[in-house]
Amino acid sequence: GASLPDVVPHELLSSLGCETNDVDDPNDAVEAFGNEQLASEQQWAPTPDELNRYRDFFVGLDTGGSGSVGLEDAKDIFQGLQLAPHELSQVWRLADADGDGQLHLGGFVAAMALVAKRLNGASLPSTLPSELEPYVRGPSDSEATEGNADSPWHLSTEDLECYRKIFSQLDNGTGVLEAADCKEILESSNLPQEDLSIIWELADTGGNGNLSEGEFVCAMVLAAGRRRNHPLPSELPSELARHLKVL
Repeated sequence: GASLPDVVPHELLSSLGCETNDVDDPNDAVEAFGNEQLASEQQWAPTPDELNRYRDFFVGLDTGGSGSVGLEDAKDIFQGLQLAPHELSQVWRLADADGDGQLHLGGFVAAMALVAKRLNGASLPSTLPSELEPYVRGPSDSEATEGNADSPWHLSTEDLECYRKIFSQLDNGTGVLEAADCKEILESSNLPQEDLSIIWELADTGGNGNLSEGEFVCAMVLAAGRRRNHPLPSELPSELARHLKVL
């Protein structure tokens, strides 16, 4: 699995809400935040910026491009952040809804959200918070994710719901996203501008300069696949075109 250096990277602590400017050892910041008082009400849903960062960590762990990470991969991050073994088990149990030992993107996002709250003093819940359920359980309609699971453009129910959630948080109520709305999240993929332009052209099927929810999902899948070194297609794959109809 992926391994971490002895000192937890500052960018990972930052993504979990742990500021380290005044701490020599980032791991000391984890201990400090772990001693904070639990707020009366927790907001478990990650912010759009956190979603961005968690997705980047997921892609970094999913070195084989399978679309999921196993416990051996993920525990390096969690144990590196000094979660107790029983807490790691509880986070995994909550995030791995189907118990298959793997986390897709949505489950990984939920796990990281739980870890972030724990590191900031919250107690882990005994059941999955309702705010995180859409990431882990996904939609009930199987039609949205039919297709060849071996295809680089296949979309799991967990990833679909995660991308839907990102869209809803970026949408200002118009039901579409302009290029400026998507700029930060697409550029966070660190793909070259040429690839991002191709992804936009493929996803913007109407050629109107904005993305509907279905088109946004297509763009996110294309970006994720390209980051796993799959060449971009010359036209929108059929398994992605389906999402333009079912979303």
